[in-house]
Amino acid sequence: DKEILSIQSSDNIYADQSSRLLCLQCLAQEWRIRESIHWQQR
Repeated sequence: DKEILSIQSSDNIYADQSSRLLCLQCLAQEWRIRESIHWQQR
């Protein structure tokens, strides 16, 4: 049982890291879009 629990917790940690990376990528994309719009308005 302990082995299964450790595997599950490590999976959760990995999922957390990947979701954080996805969030960062989404934020970067959004920022770039906002920047391009900002420059176009000038």
